[in-house]
Amino acid sequence: MPNKRSRALRRWMSKKHSFRQRWPFYLAMMLICVTSVAVVVLIMSGDEAPSRARTPAPATVPASIR
Repeated sequence: MPNKRSRALRRWMSKKHSFRQRWPFYLAMMLICVTSVAVVVLIMSGDEAPSRARTPAPATVPASIR
């Protein structure tokens, strides 16, 4: 009967083996996550700049006439 150390070692080796097989999947998921966070940050920061530019120009008509 195997002791706990060998059972843990086998479990770790199994995880290590599955990671070696699936590393492209993990890399792709990480790239998707990083890209989506970067897009969200760009959208959030880009959303503020045009809102300041969209402020209406001061009217040349005096307020009493409007």
